[in-house]
Amino acid sequence: MSKRLVSFVLLSLTVALSGCRERPQGERSADPTVSVTAPAPVTAPATPVRPPARAPQPDKRPDKRPVKPESSQASAPQDQVPAAPAGQILPSVTPAPQPEEASRPTPAEPSVEAAPEPSLPSAPQGTPGQTRPEKARPSEASSAPVSPGVSGPTSSARPAPAPGAPVHETVPTAPAPSAEPPARPVNPQVEAPAPTPAVKPPERRVGSELRGLWVDAFGPGFKTPQEVDQLIADARRMNVNVLFVQVGKRGDCYCNASSMPRTDDPAVPEGFDPLQDVLTKAHAAGLQVHAWIITTAIVNVSDNPAPSQGDHVFNTNGLSASADANWLMLRQDGEARAGNDYFLDPGHPEASEYIAEMYLSVVRNYDVDGVQLDRVRYPDAGGVPTWGYNPVALERFRQELGITGIPRPTDPAWMAWRREQITNLVRRIYLGVKAIRPEVWVDVATITYGPGPRTIQAFEASRAYTEVLQDWAQWARLGYFDLNVLMNYKRDDVPDQARWYDEWNAFAVKHRGTRLVAAGSAMYLNKPLGTLHQVNGALDAGLDGWVGYSYRTSDTSVNSGARTTAQALPDLTARFVSAGGPFGQAHPWKRPDTRALRAVEGRVTWAGEAIPGQSLGGRSVELYVNGRVFARTQTDGQGRYGFVFTPPGPFEVRTPGAAPLNAQAESGRVAELPVMTLP
Repeated sequence: MSKRLVSFVLLSLTVALSGCRERPQGERSADPTVSVTAPAPVTAPATPVRPPARAPQPDKRPDKRPVKPESSQASAPQDQVPAAPAGQILPSVTPAPQPEEASRPTPAEPSVEAAPEPSLPSAPQGTPGQTRPEKARPSEASSAPVSPGVSGPTSSARPAPAPGAPVHETVPTAPAPSAEPPARPVNPQVEAPAPTPAVKPPERRVGSELRGLWVDAFGPGFKTPQEVDQLIADARRMNVNVLFVQVGKRGDCYCNASSMPRTDDPAVPEGFDPLQDVLTKAHAAGLQVHAWIITTAIVNVSDNPAPSQGDHVFNTNGLSASADANWLMLRQDGEARAGNDYFLDPGHPEASEYIAEMYLSVVRNYDVDGVQLDRVRYPDAGGVPTWGYNPVALERFRQELGITGIPRPTDPAWMAWRREQITNLVRRIYLGVKAIRPEVWVDVATITYGPGPRTIQAFEASRAYTEVLQDWAQWARLGYFDLNVLMNYKRDDVPDQARWYDEWNAFAVKHRGTRLVAAGSAMYLNKPLGTLHQVNGALDAGLDGWVGYSYRTSDTSVNSGARTTAQALPDLTARFVSAGGPFGQAHPWKRPDTRALRAVEGRVTWAGEAIPGQSLGGRSVELYVNGRVFARTQTDGQGRYGFVFTPPGPFEVRTPGAAPLNAQAESGRVAELPVMTLP
């Protein structure tokens, strides 16, 4: 017998004898379909174990929306949308038909207006060839919203900036006023995003919240002394504490002293100053007034196709202007009109500076409590960012990136560059306002189209980021505003839209950084109970307040013409101030904490004549502390730059080609740095 056979026999006997031993406790039978495992010792898990989901709890809020079955066909989650190759468009995903989410009501319709960020969708969001003002036109809302068709570059896929390419300001975190934050090295070739401070939604404190109303200028509201009296009385009865008054409608001003020409609205009595009258009466009643101004749209052809003022920007720098003097935004095919509106192009340096001065002149001349930037973005474009082709803006882009030709709308570098023009404009206005009056609020009305994102990557696939090129999540991180008012216009009785409303609120709270955030809801799309539910939902989610659009169209019955504002508003007011209502007691709204302000702004310019073929925009500017990069930003088209968060001690500012600056910021103000000159 061979040795191999002997070994086999001995092995078989061993196995047979082992079957007679007692099976260890817990060991499973040798079923080939069941794995045999010994019991693992009880130890703490290496990673946290998610507890089982709790059973649904009843909604204890007074006006719970009726439970409706969700659509059986869910739209693709935004955080799973793949990035599109440069110049390509991902196929759209169409959810099951349902009432469309809206922007603000359109000014084209006398019963509804174009509200803050007020733009109005003339069509369902995402529908090619149509535009939506921030406040969408409810009557034109489509029943089949379309999900974003373009996926923008995400933080993980964004290419390293070439010389002159957009570079975002970077900060370690918002430094505490009294403690110097540590400087940290930054790779000079790669944007180093600052971590967002962890934010835990505060416990709701009744009376501490912002309670606001948008008061638009596309109808009655504040155009005569009598209307102002009624507005203040209605606001006091409702226990709101802030009025967002549309002072700048389309390149004009409902005021007598600003860089914008006085409105030619025939409803305004000659010599009457609506803004000043609102300020005088609102302040006497303990209400704040924020001057709401449309940022980029300057003419609405359905409302006022030919402004009569000779100094209106559309007449001086619009269609009739030639070459560099034409500041209008153009579409890729050369079209200048987006829906009912003409826009100024923020990529044109002179246009951008003109826009900033609209806000700064109001802050200089009036005792406003705040300013609100609306429509601070590119126009809606059916999913593809086709706007921004003003010749001067295009030439700047080519100079700063060192390229030739005309970029495609979805070219990643071109999208990033245009997005940066909006960001630079917001920074310019914020620092400019704070340099004049640090205690004035700077608000932004922001886009929330479609489902709400859960992550920054998902936000960078949303229409806000990829189509209208508005990176408000970054503005929050960099501190470029005090208050973010989401234009979260959703119908509370449509399950998908009700969910989207909650999703956007949750995302904004999570990514608000050191700034405040309020939910702006469309009262004109909802019945009083729906609006009440949205108010409570926003405050319970940890937002800092709520703003309703609009005073003139307080619910669906007014929007449809079934009731007047005078008939409908008392119904909503009674629900707000009744026992258990969200605004049961009157409370004033607070002021920004100026002690936390420690910012600088400066400018880079040529020592002599401008060098042909070179731009002052897109130049990297770095702030150094102890020889290490603390933060980085870039210049705008005028060579301006700024840092909102600076260390309390001395620091150095550097830009290639210029002598470095030694500086130190002061708490509570914006310091103007000496000009840095280039040879």
